[in-house]
Amino acid sequence: MVVVVVATALAIPTPASGSDDTTTSTSTSTSSSTTGIQFFDHSLLVEVGFRSELSETRSFGPTSGRSAYCGWFEMAFGGFSVLQLAQVIEPEIGVAYVVYCWDGLTDEILPRYPKIKTYDPNSGFGRETADPFEVALYAVGRIDFEAPSVVMNPPGTQLVGIPTWFGVTSRVHYDPVSAAAGPVWAAVRPVLRNVTFRFDDGDSFVCGPSDATALWDPNGPRGDCSYTFDSNGDGSVRMWVTAIWTIWQRTNRNPTEHYWGSHRRTTAVNVNLRELQAVINRPSCCRLQHRNPYSQDGNRR
Repeated sequence: MVVVVVATALAIPTPASGSDDTTTSTSTSTSSSTTGIQFFDHSLLVEVGFRSELSETRSFGPTSGRSAYCGWFEMAFGGFSVLQLAQVIEPEIGVAYVVYCWDGLTDEILPRYPKIKTYDPNSGFGRETADPFEVALYAVGRIDFEAPSVVMNPPGTQLVGIPTWFGVTSRVHYDPVSAAAGPVWAAVRPVLRNVTFRFDDGDSFVCGPSDATALWDPNGPRGDCSYTFDSNGDGSVRMWVTAIWTIWQRTNRNPTEHYWGSHRRTTAVNVNLRELQAVINRPSCCRLQHRNPYSQDGNRR
């Protein structure tokens, strides 16, 4: 068996939405996967499913759908009779090849094949087929990640020099989602990594999952997701709140759960400030100082 490991990176932006005071954006990013290139019947092929049969499933594993096999051939080869005599090759990124895909049951070449494609481990073999990378993206897309909603204590206008506690009230915990296209399947499990608060002057701080979701309770324990604003006058600051989930994945090619990438949602809000202390001469209208137990990566100092 030949298995080629490659590094991948992908970002899929979606349109922003929101009012003048609140905007949202989302992206998905991934880290590494395997091409799944291996020997089938003494040929170097990739087993894929049919895109038309891609659907969400109740648990991870294959479905009863059809399978197909695809391979890369040198540009000099063409025509099915030549294909039978040609050797399937291991592709190199950025090189153009002739791609053939055929039905795993009938051995018939699929419609719209052969086609010339420049090899990219993220692009698959075309819109007709689905590999684990595409199935995993489909599964992530089935999760309705909410943009973070944030409450502050004290509520409303924040007072300069007095700590402000932040808490995320939107949904942050989600169940795993599985999807499959015949023999090709993937399951993804999102886990909240941290919540980042960033201000328009470039300052920022990070809260871990438990503190970011702990709401203010004057009579009980509370999280330590707080900031103290420092300003030389009344005004407002722009704050971007980003929730980041780690995406854990398993596929038919690698059924052991492993890190796959991350997903993030961002909300932007205006924070109104009111000066209740002596004027502090600062070059910016709304500088920030904070006491935060987390480093930039969300781990406790």
